[in-house]
Amino acid sequence: MKVRWLLLFAGLLALTALWVVNCSGPRPVASDPRVEAPLRAGDPYHVTALVSNEGPGHGEARVTFRLRDTQTGRVYQQIASVTLDPDETIVVGVDIAAPPSQYEPIVEAEYPPR
Repeated sequence: MKVRWLLLFAGLLALTALWVVNCSGPRPVASDPRVEAPLRAGDPYHVTALVSNEGPGHGEARVTFRLRDTQTGRVYQQIASVTLDPDETIVVGVDIAAPPSQYEPIVEAEYPPR
């Protein structure tokens, strides 16, 4: 009788582990943020970053791009959504309208998207 319960418990534990692995979403990580100044006055800045899925799941992640003015501290923001497969790394980019200045790019990725 004890063996039957142990086998049942082990089976439930294995099913739970499989469910967690297969149903969990991505674990997005943003890195290598870059900003390109506009070529013409009035055009937006272009901000890019690498977004990697370091988790076993597939799903949609939210990527928040910020340009922080290094002189005034003012921040300009744009949000993008991406879909990531397991172990996938992609380049994500957005355009951000901001006045001419020196900017520090800041990029964060999160799952689940809010």
